[in-house]
Amino acid sequence: MLQLPCPVSPGPPDHIPTQIDQFISLVMLSVITVSSISFLLPRPLLCKLFRIAFPFMPERLEDFDEKK
Repeated sequence: MLQLPCPVSPGPPDHIPTQIDQFISLVMLSVITVSSISFLLPRPLLCKLFRIAFPFMPERLEDFDEKK
């Protein structure tokens, strides 16, 4: 029988994820997935979705800089 460099003990696992751990993992996985998919979108569609997500952002950042 082959043995891995770090043998696994036959007992119960050291850390069993709680519901909080599972929820945080789900949120992080969702954020990473949505972020990754958004980079694959065409620029016009990404800009439209960004304006929907952040309506308080100015149309152009140069306009925001001039108001200071």
